Amino acid sequence: MSLALSSNDAEVISRVHDLDIDELKCASSAEELEELYEIQKSIDYINKNGSTKVALQFPDYLLQDSVKVVQELTSKTDADVFLLADTTYGSYDVDEVAASHIDADLIIHYGKSAFTSTSKIDTLFVFGKCAVGLNHVLSSFNAKYSDSTTPVVILLELNCYHLSDALREALAEHEVIVADINQADIRSNTAEACLRNCPNCDCKENEPSPDEQVVTTAENIEDIIPSDENLFDFPLDDGENGDFKGQKVGFYRIPTETPVEEMSMFFVGCKESETLHNVILQRPSLSGYVYDVRSHRCTELPNFVKRKLNKRYFIVEKVRDAKRIGILVGTMGMAGYQKIIRHLKQIIKQSGRQSYTIVVGKPNPAKLANFAEMDVFVLVACPEQSFVDEPRDYFKSIATPYEVEVALNKNREWSSKYITDFRELLLGGSQYVKFEADLSSDISLIDGSLRDFSSHSSRTESSDDNTVALTSEEKALELFHPFSSANFYANRSWRGLEQNLGKTPVRTAQPGRDGVPTKYTNITS
Repeated sequence: MSLALSSNDAEVISRVHDLDIDELKCASSAEELEELYEIQKSIDYINKNGSTKVALQFPDYLLQDSVKVVQELTSKTDADVFLLADTTYGSYDVDEVAASHIDADLIIHYGKSAFTSTSKIDTLFVFGKCAVGLNHVLSSFNAKYSDSTTPVVILLELNCYHLSDALREALAEHEVIVADINQADIRSNTAEACLRNCPNCDCKENEPSPDEQVVTTAENIEDIIPSDENLFDFPLDDGENGDFKGQKVGFYRIPTETPVEEMSMFFVGCKESETLHNVILQRPSLSGYVYDVRSHRCTELPNFVKRKLNKRYFIVEKVRDAKRIGILVGTMGMAGYQKIIRHLKQIIKQSGRQSYTIVVGKPNPAKLANFAEMDVFVLVACPEQSFVDEPRDYFKSIATPYEVEVALNKNREWSSKYITDFRELLLGGSQYVKFEADLSSDISLIDGSLRDFSSHSSRTESSDDNTVALTSEEKALELFHPFSSANFYANRSWRGLEQNLGKTPVRTAQPGRDGVPTKYTNITS
């Protein structure tokens, strides 16, 4: 029974949460456990590389099998196996921050991945295998393309990628291309395949022996995060890195020079998949079908791009109005994240605005509500996690690095091809545009006010962005920037609880309230 202003403990424990039953199908037998989580492949990898401390990273929808996996790996290897209780930022990123707490020398990442991490810690990816009937997929494909002469590219969601070889063989007589994933040509039947995110995959030839590997203990966060000076930027579409000749769409690599827009896409996975939405945002003119592995239905690709882009352009206008921009760190494993943060701070400063770097882990409305002085936030995260869930719950808009570039860079124009991978915006990226601050005065499309930041863009480079000076005589803040956070709070009518030092009479300790909120006792007058 719930009481006013309080609740029963039993109610909290017995509370039922709404979860996706289709994703939460656990392995009921040892054979299913081996098939779904590739236990033997993980055991062989651990023994071959001599790993001593192994960290397992599970997404929420696979946690129900985590204990069984730990037991299997512990019983068949000499390694100490640890289960990461929660991810620092998101399930797509390899969480080397949490793994470094136990000085792990191997991370096994289960489930969906963005393939963007360049971790110092060795990483093995296990996608999991969704129970998909190959014959049903082929029949749906033939029903849609039986009379079509248009070339087709098949994109498989990660947990369906084990069907890639079978689809290539079954559709060999058709003009069909099955897209590869990331840098390595991963095959489910090859235990020797490299599953790391390598620029030019030569791990088999250049990998040091277990005796030559050196494990160091990280004492601070700077030792955990790789230096940006030697980071590998994402390969360009023209295949400058390596011998690959083809196109890149998200983390898919399509080995053909035929423009993807001239092909039909057949996606096998979930219709609401972040991966599918990311692909459609990057290539909005794509047409084709999606085979939903949950409903086992084949429908046309969802048409949400125009509505989505209209909402995102509204946030671009919010960035143009903003005086204080908070840079949310949403990843510490993705290559180039430090570069894009420095880039954002630089262009925000040149545009006459003030920036603050905020690290709060996974963002949520309650955390960001503590930063009331921010006019807008920009989230630095991997492509699949560029957009927060339920954006209407946040009191301030959350932009992406691409939207900040569009708002502040005079040379960058809004395009129907949305850029979710922030590395493409950096120098050397396929979508890099030289920055020129847009300091022209104009009218806000949000509230109709005049926007003019030209007078604040000529600050000296030697001054710190967040520096303030306190004059002890007047007890007042002298601000170096009119849009600083301190200036925001200085102009507020309510500034929190006042200390009133020297004005409160000294009293001895007295008994206060006792009891629960529904019934207090010993209330002194």
